[in-house]
Amino acid sequence: MSNSIIIAWLIGPLYIVVALGMLINRRFYETVMADFLKNEALVYFSGALALVAGVAIVLSHSIWAPDWRVVITVLGWLAIAKGVGRLLFPYNAANWGARVVENRTVMTVVALGALALGLFLTAMALTGA
Repeated sequence: MSNSIIIAWLIGPLYIVVALGMLINRRFYETVMADFLKNEALVYFSGALALVAGVAIVLSHSIWAPDWRVVITVLGWLAIAKGVGRLLFPYNAANWGARVVENRTVMTVVALGALALGLFLTAMALTGA
């Protein structure tokens, strides 16, 4: 099984479940995210975790081919950027995140985007593309 399929199997279902949770239990997710962003240790830890996950993806999957696999590579680089941003500028990241949580439209768009991405990656994993 290729790295692309393995990573798609890991990320795809996670995005689907989290996105559905955000859409079905909006108030719960808004509360959890708001609490999360107020906790400096969690902002730091999530930054470190995002950085490690992003580096792991990029090291094992740096594919810039004009097909679906580039999505995984881009997600790896975005995770690196997210991790670096949270570690270097934790207060800015927390403030930005709080503004996102406060905006119901943005939360819905984020959830629908994550759902679409999760369905896409899971479909690619299922087909073994």
